[in-house]
Amino acid sequence: MFGAFSRIASKAVTPIAQKQTSAFALNGLGATRGMKVRASVKKICEGCSSVKRRGRVFIICSKNQKHKQRQG
Repeated sequence: MFGAFSRIASKAVTPIAQKQTSAFALNGLGATRGMKVRASVKKICEGCSSVKRRGRVFIICSKNQKHKQRQG
């Protein structure tokens, strides 16, 4: 009786178990680009500006969002 049940259950669970998910989907964050975290931050272009918030130094860029940095 348990053998038949386990075969049915394994067939029902197998497609879900084999489905590959990314690390972002597993922890529910979604694929968002964050900031680079560096020991020393510096302005990369003329659109970059430094801001001090919550005791940390941030670099925010109005021209290229890839230039975002946080010192830490």
